[in-house]
Amino acid sequence: MTDQKKILSSDIRYECGDSAYTRGLSYYQSGMVSKMDVAEEGDRHVQLKSSVKGSGNSHYQQNIKVTWNDTFNNVEIFGHCSCPMHFNCKHVAAVCLKYRNDMTDRPIKTANHASSWLGWLETLNKQTSAKSPYQDFLAYTLLPASKKGEFNLDLIITREKKTGGLSKGRKTTVNNLRYGYASNTYFQEGDEELIRLITALPSTYEGIPIINGATGYLVLAQAVKTGRFFYQSLDESAIRSGELRDLNFEWLMQENGDFQLVLTIDHDAILILTEPPMYLDPANGLIGPLNVHGLDFQQLQKILTIPRIPDEAAEEFSERLTVQHPELPLPPPRRIEIIELRGQTPRPKLLLFGTQLTTSNYVHAMTVSFDYAGHVLAARPLEKNKAQSFYPTKDKTSVEAERLIWEVIKTEQGLLRIKRDAAAESEAIQRLIDQGFRLMDWPGNTEFAMTAQVEASGASEAVRWGAF
Repeated sequence: MTDQKKILSSDIRYECGDSAYTRGLSYYQSGMVSKMDVAEEGDRHVQLKSSVKGSGNSHYQQNIKVTWNDTFNNVEIFGHCSCPMHFNCKHVAAVCLKYRNDMTDRPIKTANHASSWLGWLETLNKQTSAKSPYQDFLAYTLLPASKKGEFNLDLIITREKKTGGLSKGRKTTVNNLRYGYASNTYFQEGDEELIRLITALPSTYEGIPIINGATGYLVLAQAVKTGRFFYQSLDESAIRSGELRDLNFEWLMQENGDFQLVLTIDHDAILILTEPPMYLDPANGLIGPLNVHGLDFQQLQKILTIPRIPDEAAEEFSERLTVQHPELPLPPPRRIEIIELRGQTPRPKLLLFGTQLTTSNYVHAMTVSFDYAGHVLAARPLEKNKAQSFYPTKDKTSVEAERLIWEVIKTEQGLLRIKRDAAAESEAIQRLIDQGFRLMDWPGNTEFAMTAQVEASGASEAVRWGAF
């Protein structure tokens, strides 16, 4: 045994839990571990066979696998026991504590420094060991799920057939892979990390992993790297990585005149609703990233639920979509004529007013708006009363930046799309802040209003307004 294979008490507590660790410590200290043998040992794992006395005359048998990572600074314990608890129980904890202390009591060997660094250099030339012909290994199969954009993942233990191709294989589960002792016989490079990711996925009632969200994206990216990732059947070729593709939006008119939104991807690829989204091209055996034109995960999910638009409502829906959501890369079902207004310098407009907030509190205030060639737009809300206002910053998405700059309004001549001068608006509002005004917020207000700031020095609102 290498002296690097050590287990800390904290490792045992973390892997088995506080309760099992505490009771296991009592069992170990009481000498209840009657037998402990090292049944198998590899470079980074140890298999322990043991027996622990229980209550009365009962004896429980344990089969424990302890695994270290490449640097021996992380330990995983998979312990099965014949007791009713079965997995990583107090009996497993007691055996691990005995192993830990037995290892600690061993004399430390003097390291042969030369052989150590020479051995390390030799490992650089070693290739990753490939699986033996006809040996069982793990494959991953992607299957369509009931919800649009979601997929399930089957885990198959298979092998190469002498006649070519892969055998039908047999299904296994994440729990079997995480806690089974035969798994190391068919695990290949990348499987252990991938199984940990799959464990974090949601699952169906039957325990089948569901591919979605951010974890789903990581699982698919890692599965492709294994070269053992398939769509629906092991009879097809393994899925490979593909180049970036665009998600397209198209309204199709139904026989009754209604409009239905259809999302399409080149070469009849299928949308996978991960975060970020991906596509699957079954015909060419490819999977890859998808350009969704700045839509975030929640927006894309919402668009997938869009209902049919009746013919008689298509014009109103198209107009509202254009006016209320100019930031979305979603075309209207009916073509909307829209005029663009660019390059206009905004002229600030202030409307002074007073309002009775409470029976004893009458406040003077002003609303702030900007005139673009005769079209008046209300000022945007400030962020924490600072003058950075709505001007796009590097941490804003392109969709958010587009939404904040453009404004669509309805005029007598039709729809008008105005490009706002965010920098000029922010500068004007900053001048008001410099004059001692602050953003005003009260229940029911929907306008951009400011009122005088009362300073700690005692300067009153009247003085602020007078100076202004």
